[in-house]
Amino acid sequence: GRGTKKEMEDYETEALINNNSNNNNNGNAATYAYDTPQIRPVAAPLPKDADKMSFLEKLILRPSIPDAEKGHLGPMDKFMKYGRIPCKLLLNLTMVVLLTTEVIVFIPMDNHYHNDSVLALSDLFTPNGQTDDSPVMDYHFYETTEIVSFLNETWYTWDSINNTATGLYLFELDGNGERVLPYVEIEVKKNGTFVSIIGESHPDISTENIKCVLTPENPLGPFAMVSDNTRPVMIQGHDSKRTLTSKRKTRRTVNQPTTATTGFQLQQNPICNGDPLIFEKVSHFTVHFTVLNIRLGGPSNHPTIRRWSLSQEYAMTSRSGVVEFGLKYETGIVGRSFSKSAAAGQPYSLVPIFCLIIAVWDLVLRGKQARSEFHRKKKVATIKKHVETARACGSPSLVLQETGVDLMKPLVENDGMSDASSTSSGSSSLTQARRFDVEQELAEVISNYSDAWWEIEDNRVQWLVTAVVTDLLIVISRIVILYINLSSNTIPNSLIVAKSALCGFSVLFSWVVIISHLEHQPRFYLLMKTLRRGTPRALKFVSGCFPILMGYAILGTVMFGGYSDRFATLDGSFVVLFSVMNGDIIDETFESIYFESSFFLRVFSRIYLYTFIALFIYAILNILLAIMEDAYFQVKRQLIVGIREEQLNDGH
Repeated sequence: GRGTKKEMEDYETEALINNNSNNNNNGNAATYAYDTPQIRPVAAPLPKDADKMSFLEKLILRPSIPDAEKGHLGPMDKFMKYGRIPCKLLLNLTMVVLLTTEVIVFIPMDNHYHNDSVLALSDLFTPNGQTDDSPVMDYHFYETTEIVSFLNETWYTWDSINNTATGLYLFELDGNGERVLPYVEIEVKKNGTFVSIIGESHPDISTENIKCVLTPENPLGPFAMVSDNTRPVMIQGHDSKRTLTSKRKTRRTVNQPTTATTGFQLQQNPICNGDPLIFEKVSHFTVHFTVLNIRLGGPSNHPTIRRWSLSQEYAMTSRSGVVEFGLKYETGIVGRSFSKSAAAGQPYSLVPIFCLIIAVWDLVLRGKQARSEFHRKKKVATIKKHVETARACGSPSLVLQETGVDLMKPLVENDGMSDASSTSSGSSSLTQARRFDVEQELAEVISNYSDAWWEIEDNRVQWLVTAVVTDLLIVISRIVILYINLSSNTIPNSLIVAKSALCGFSVLFSWVVIISHLEHQPRFYLLMKTLRRGTPRALKFVSGCFPILMGYAILGTVMFGGYSDRFATLDGSFVVLFSVMNGDIIDETFESIYFESSFFLRVFSRIYLYTFIALFIYAILNILLAIMEDAYFQVKRQLIVGIREEQLNDGH
């Protein structure tokens, strides 16, 4: 049979001590006396040889590996030398295959649906519609009549979307079975207009927020009386309506709206029925409305209803003559009724279940590894102390004179011994034979535990933490996916966004963890070693250059922000300068800040970009590349030396 690990250690320790005692007693027992007590014999058989163990025994019992080699042999090296199945490597590869298959097969279905839906909604509810198959979500208005016309178009587009749009659209219903009507949230000046504050010594610019429901009788709400105290030309009842925006490439005709909903209550605030001076009072308003879309097909192979909450934002705060328009949206899944058992048997649910099982299994193995690392921490620290002391003393024999017996204790397993040996001090308590054994053992430690050994030992904990974080991300993301796939409740937009983020990071980290298994293959681990060596120096260099970049960004925002949108904000200036630094949009940036009307700005803009390009591209960027190249060549040089030493050892 196979004894416990503790029994094996006691058995081996007993054999080592008895062997040393017999050798010394046979040689000169009268001269030397041992102060190390004998260990009680333990009847524990030695473990089976790895080649005699079955595959199941190797998988469950996992043959033990010496500490000096535990973290310094690759997965396949452990299998070839000790017959240990590389469970973590196999689990990691299986997980990567499953996650990548999920991304390739299922995720594109959701992505195509989402992109097409956004493209269709932007074409229906934005002035520009779409450009080159890409949604245009923003626009600039310059005339009030254009805004009122588009508001009118928005109402009738929403009102007839179930009849005119190619998608399967429905209206959201309230508790009474009536359509949930669009509404506008408007921020207006409390008293008077913004024009009236001119000349006032203490102008009152306080505002209030008003919510107005848009109805078939009044689809424009507060903007219904903009033109000569009457409604604009395009109102309900006309046979057709057309957009007044000149930038839309195609002019579409929308049919008459459906009949008005019943049970409508009149607005309480008078401004909701129309105000001819509304554009002199308003600073910001947003139109909110909702549509439901029936999605057929997809990963689940059963119909789902997606809820799209749309918001048209009109920003007029600065009153500069431009009204900034933007379309915002959120999407969620409306609660539905379906067979959960049948859905659980579909591939889009089975893959997350398998990933969840593998992640939990890997977490168990990582937990055992973490416990082992915790127990090895003190021992490794003590061994490192021995090595540093021996190197400082110059000879293993001098370590005993410098440190005494206590330093030597961790080098010999003394489980089950009494405290007699631990209370002894000084090298006088050791026999010459024992001293020779300790010196030999310490010399072997010094030769075996090289700088590369300590580097790998430090990396073990870092990769362990990364693997645990990866498993936790996979577990959480798979639970969220299964809840979305199998739940009959309404799924909010926040949960869908969280699912996408968790899935993306879990796949990313799963691929990164594979690199940890290549650590013992220097040729494949060259990138990580280069980054480990060069990144600290690169970060220090970048930190020293960042004030210069910040200065250029602030200067560009102050000097050119009022003339070019590229430098309107500090964030925009950073983006432009970073792009220029990497060789992108250089010509466009030169043109965007070149102003014919100002001689000073023309000259200064040229000097600004010339000096920035010369400093950051020709100097800073090249120095940064040289730092990383230097780190790469150092790592490569170490790799070549290691390969030559390995070849020499193999030759002997």
